[in-house]
Amino acid sequence: MAARDQESLNSLNMEENKEEAPIQDLFGVLGGLMTALAPAEDAAEIRKGLDELGNAMGSLLKDGIPLSAGIDETQFEAKVIRRGSVDMDNVWYKASIREARIHKETIMAQMEEWFIAELVGGQIKGSGYGGVFTREDIPERLGHFVVMRNRKENVENAETDADEEFWDDEFPEDLLGESLFEDASVEEWSSVDMNQVMFVATAEEAEIHKEEIMAQMGEYFIAELVDGKVEGEGHGGQITKCIPEHFGHLVVMKKKTDCETEDE
Repeated sequence: MAARDQESLNSLNMEENKEEAPIQDLFGVLGGLMTALAPAEDAAEIRKGLDELGNAMGSLLKDGIPLSAGIDETQFEAKVIRRGSVDMDNVWYKASIREARIHKETIMAQMEEWFIAELVGGQIKGSGYGGVFTREDIPERLGHFVVMRNRKENVENAETDADEEFWDDEFPEDLLGESLFEDASVEEWSSVDMNQVMFVATAEEAEIHKEEIMAQMGEYFIAELVDGKVEGEGHGGQITKCIPEHFGHLVVMKKKTDCETEDE
């Protein structure tokens, strides 16, 4: 039996791995087995069909059953915080497409063959899928996601705001600019303590929570987002998608406490 088949069978051994596997990962393992045994001309179509089925099942389950241990559709609130006023190890940046492309080699080294990991606005797929980036308007809650680590203070050659173009496979690597971070890691949602971790907000999240964010912003504050910035009323009160500077404030998404949720 091929090595890939054996690895896939090992992944299905529930006695060795007691953690609940995200359904998309299970379909990935099943796809690995089926495509390995199928004729070459049918393998791609089998893989595509199983991917679509896995994502569809994930969408159905996430409205009722957590996709992985400790993860549910918890309500979050937006907070404007001063950089350094909290333990920054608990402030996580989900990877943007630009950062994921810059750190692709590091990320792929942590991805198993059939992993699919969330990015801001999309996904990165393991080597079994060809190590490709795929864009989704609303990414599925997958078992894994990519986090950027150790935010740099001073970054040169990171001026482009070409977020749309970064998804183009033909976008030149030398135009991506310097990363804002020292490293990247692939994390499991099931291992995240949502009572401790805060995620730096995306521009999309900031638009949704704009009223509560602006109520916390000083007149001339500028706060960092994962993929942009929020400016206080003195600057026009705008939310802009861009590669952000190292501003003194950040907007984070924080899990509401049980008391806050009950009060609503």
